Amino acid sequence: MKRKSSVSHDGSSKRVKFDNSAGPRKRLVVLDGSNIAFFHSNHTYFSVRGLEIAIEEIMRMGHEVVAIVPAFRIKPGKTSDQMLLQSLVNRNLVKLVCLNTFERCYDDSFILNEAKDTNGVVVSNDNYLGEAQSSAEFLEIVENRVIPFMFFKDKFMLPQDPYGENGPTLSSLLNRTS
Repeated sequence: MKRKSSVSHDGSSKRVKFDNSAGPRKRLVVLDGSNIAFFHSNHTYFSVRGLEIAIEEIMRMGHEVVAIVPAFRIKPGKTSDQMLLQSLVNRNLVKLVCLNTFERCYDDSFILNEAKDTNGVVVSNDNYLGEAQSSAEFLEIVENRVIPFMFFKDKFMLPQDPYGENGPTLSSLLNRTS
């Protein structure tokens, strides 16, 4: 049985238990936090609300989720909602990386490492070309376990056929049978 945190707008943290041992095992979903947050705002600012919407949707689907975000985003003026971001960090739904840097953070390797270490999937519109060329393990993830997304206003959406009609379905990517 796995435990999950649920996002709550009042700042409280709920724990939800679920058991998926009878069916396929659900993969951890690793969100490219910057990619999602900027996409939600049409690339104008770091939208913490967009990140929260994505987290809520993945959790609604019954998956554990973590968003990887550069640590400098927690500083005043670096996001649309510093308090909401801190709340997501406190509930372990956002993991801050590149703690010793200021404005430069190449969080892509952290995202791919998290997917590698957990056999998870990545949700991002990034192509991760540099990382795919640096490691066979990263190449496997980039080619087989990166799921694109889109927003329509405040609706977060994943395609049912992320790799086209002849590729694996969203369900098969999000679940593993072994």
